[in-house]
Amino acid sequence: MIYLMLDEKDITHVVGEVSSDQLIQELHFKNYSMLDSWISRNNKYKGCWLVEKYDEDHRRRKKVDSQLIYEKKGRKYYINTNCRVYVIYKSGRKKYLSIFQKPGHPKSKYYCKVSDHDIDVVRTLALCFLGMKKEQYCILEGGLNLENIKVMSKSECSSITGKMARANKPVGLYENGKLKKKYDSAREAAKHLYMSYQTVSDYCNKKVKKPMMDLRWV
Repeated sequence: MIYLMLDEKDITHVVGEVSSDQLIQELHFKNYSMLDSWISRNNKYKGCWLVEKYDEDHRRRKKVDSQLIYEKKGRKYYINTNCRVYVIYKSGRKKYLSIFQKPGHPKSKYYCKVSDHDIDVVRTLALCFLGMKKEQYCILEGGLNLENIKVMSKSECSSITGKMARANKPVGLYENGKLKKKYDSAREAAKHLYMSYQTVSDYCNKKVKKPMMDLRWV
């Protein structure tokens, strides 16, 4: 996204241009959502007003790369291939919405408030741009990016998420039936006990008849 920098005293005078990436780097934001939130509150930069730059190619790209996902009371909500959600009001004003994570939810889950409800951003992206069917599932492997979204069947998803959950589940080292040491994950336990992750997992799942130590999921 390119923004025009308009003179504070004369908005018809363009001082320069700045990109979203430049703003994120200079203002030390972690992602586009933080930038969008900042712009919606105060779109001033180096004493200039920021407005989105549009040209014909940009308009065509936006039309192709954006998808209408919800409409209510004249407000139209869109999601685009840059993994950003925005609303266009009756007046034509456009506003990007914040994408957030919820405490206690997986870090791969992202949400956005659309009208009066939260949407699953990753699933919405997969349905809109990756050809995912409603009965299919998807997971995010890495940062919020279309390339990191994997579409699969329910059984495939269960297999992957199950392994991820076990890998991150706390492990306890017991002696005489009492908890001696707790590890945040099977991988951490494997590292400190000089064992493989698979061995730790087998011990916790009681797949070894005579284990060298008492390890359990906690």
